[in-house]
Amino acid sequence: MAKMLWIFLLQLIGSFAGLSEAEHETLCTSNACFTLHMNKVLFDKAVQNCDHNGGYVMTVRDREEEDVLRRLLSRIQRKSQDRHLHFGLD
Repeated sequence: MAKMLWIFLLQLIGSFAGLSEAEHETLCTSNACFTLHMNKVLFDKAVQNCDHNGGYVMTVRDREEEDVLRRLLSRIQRKSQDRHLHFGLD
């Protein structure tokens, strides 16, 4: 498996203009809860917001975390099939 360098940028996930019916998506596993925020903010502000909410910007480190990310993105995609979404993943 190739080393994954995805940074799951909570609150900095691209351009979601007009996606007002969903501010965020949350998915919980047996280990943790993950929240994907659709607000477009600078990275430093995203880190600050995550810290304020008791969380942190996540780095995907294993298959389980990758699966969580895919499921969150899939939920967003289903809710906005009529819109073109841009995601920012590094």
